[in-house]
Amino acid sequence: PDFGYWTAENRLVLVDWKTGASDPGATAFQLGCYALYANEVLQRSPDGVDLFEANLREGVVTGVHWDDGRLEAIRERVRFSIRSMKAYLADPEANVAVIDNFERTEDLRLCRWCNFRAVCRPEL
Repeated sequence: PDFGYWTAENRLVLVDWKTGASDPGATAFQLGCYALYANEVLQRSPDGVDLFEANLREGVVTGVHWDDGRLEAIRERVRFSIRSMKAYLADPEANVAVIDNFERTEDLRLCRWCNFRAVCRPEL
C-alpha cells in the first residue's frame, strides 16, 4: 500500500493513494491483495483491517468493503492469474519463458512505455 498504520484499537489501516481517475473495481482488487497479504503474513482477519482509497485529485477518501467472502474471491483471482501466467512458461518449475510464445505489438510507439521493452525489443 501507499500508506499503512495501526490504530490505537489495534486495527490495521491500509490506504492506496490515487492521482488519476478512480476505478473502483481495480482499486478494490489492489487493496484486496494488500489485505490478503495482511491475512496470510500478519494473521490479520478481515474484520481487523480497514481499506481506503484516497483520491488526491478529487479530494475523496472511499472505504472498500472487506470480509471473508471478499478474501476468498481475491485469493481465487490471484490463483487464476498465477495459473494464467504459468501457462505461458516453457518450464513452469524453473520459471523459464520463451519469448516467441508472447505476442508483440507492431506499433513500436507503444514500446516506449512497456515494462518488457528491454527483453522484447532490446534494439529499441
